[in-house]
Amino acid sequence: MPTTTFYGYKNFYAIYINENRKKIAILSENLPPIILDFKDLKNVTVTIPSHNIKSETYNTIRSSRKAGISVNTSRKKQEEIKFITKIDLTIFTHNVDYSFIKIECFNPKKMFFFQKKMVNNTNNIYNICYVKAQQMKNSLLNIINRNITNKYYKYNK
Repeated sequence: MPTTTFYGYKNFYAIYINENRKKIAILSENLPPIILDFKDLKNVTVTIPSHNIKSETYNTIRSSRKAGISVNTSRKKQEEIKFITKIDLTIFTHNVDYSFIKIECFNPKKMFFFQKKMVNNTNNIYNICYVKAQQMKNSLLNIINRNITNKYYKYNK
């Protein structure tokens, strides 16, 4: 039985961590099933390609002054909006068969029925996927750090 399980949005992927057997199972729609030992883990990264788009808004203010004279002023407001194209969790390993494993945690082209190329960073589904990707990254980095610590104590006894 896995001790920790991570499921992607709408079960696009799953990662099972078994602390007793010291193994990780990875299931994803774009990968064959992969089983790794804890000792095979090297590093984990989360990559979020994005595009920044500047939008300009003009606010026109009219005010009436003495004797019915109106003054028009226009204020220009610039705003930068971040659009996300995907979130990838990349697991680097010592395993010869899989030197790295890339899991798509978020891809608007596949996840939305209207197939958007990118979404705003305030999108709810993006935020859910981002949090899950960070949780997986942190859990896997903890395993890597424990392995490094165990190796250090093993060789320095």
